[in-house]
Amino acid sequence: MQLIQHDEFSELLHVVTSGKWTLAGVFEFMEKTKELAVKNNKKKILVDSTSFDSPENEMIRFHTGEKMAELFRYHYKIASIAKAETITRFTEDVAVNRNVKFKVFTSQNDAIKWLLD
Repeated sequence: MQLIQHDEFSELLHVVTSGKWTLAGVFEFMEKTKELAVKNNKKKILVDSTSFDSPENEMIRFHTGEKMAELFRYHYKIASIAKAETITRFTEDVAVNRNVKFKVFTSQNDAIKWLLD
């Protein structure tokens, strides 16, 4: 998993990732994303993960949600765009249950609308 680009939509940080979903890769991606958010003073993050493969098992999804809580709890609002066939809502549930404002979408427009509300 890698951060392949980032840019800013006025009040949003937009990051794009691709590759295989591994714990090490996703943790590194989230840490880089947090650094960019802090550096650019952005509290709303749009993640394009449409080129991202599903993880090998559900525990990777679980630990991803836990790491999101560690890094983004309370102060950030994050929307992820993914392919419908890769969405299970497990990572979303784990993160949201730990006070992360996080939601997964299949549409970039819906994701941006939610972030800006």
